[in-house]
Amino acid sequence: MYKVLIVEDHALIRFGLRTALETKEYVKSVSEVSTGETAIEKVKTDKPDIVIMDLGLPGIDGIETTCKI
Repeated sequence: MYKVLIVEDHALIRFGLRTALETKEYVKSVSEVSTGETAIEKVKTDKPDIVIMDLGLPGIDGIETTCKI
């Protein structure tokens, strides 16, 4: 069972990904954030197994966020 974090600034994309992932039996939980800064903090507290990262985030972009994680 996997814990998944979605990092995406567009709400509709987050909704679609969450909806698709929640139907999978191997997904334990899905959380979501909209900024790189929030993603860094969320990874520290939730310790997800998988992070789905948008590269074009406002502020810290997805590449820099991934490096910091």
